[in-house]
Amino acid sequence: VYPGSIVSVSTILTDIEDNSVVKVDFSLPEKYTSLIKPGSKHRFTIASDDKTYSTTVIATAASVNESTRTLQVRATTRNDDGRLLPGQSARLTLALMSTGDAITVPSNVLMPTSQGYSVYVSRNNKVQAIPVETGLRGSGSVQITNGLHEGDTIIASNLLRLGPGSPIQFVTLK
Repeated sequence: VYPGSIVSVSTILTDIEDNSVVKVDFSLPEKYTSLIKPGSKHRFTIASDDKTYSTTVIATAASVNESTRTLQVRATTRNDDGRLLPGQSARLTLALMSTGDAITVPSNVLMPTSQGYSVYVSRNNKVQAIPVETGLRGSGSVQITNGLHEGDTIIASNLLRLGPGSPIQFVTLK
């Protein structure tokens, strides 16, 4: 608008935005829909800085999107310093499940048996097959819920050459 221009009711002079609270919208695979509830807290980062922000889920869609098989989720975060801008992309870290002190092993060390799985462990320089119960699986690791203890030495190579009771010796490669 310039001095002397006629201003009517429909003339936009400026935009006024309140960015003190920013909405964070994201899609969640249907596999995890039962784990996200309003009030749950999660973390995210943005590309323009290294700070980690906290966000709280305020709502979820009533149904899963049939074409993408995802659930729309809306969370909000305080933006007191004004560093977050509407439209920015965010990288979320979702706290889906927490198991405290979980023991995880590479998925390739699991040996299938008729009762489930076992893992080769070194005890007194001999191989022992320890039956284990598995929990959550990641892309290359498996949670062990029962059978192993903290400090156990898992054997991860030459598995086809080993058998229970086989003597072993660890070496360090340079």
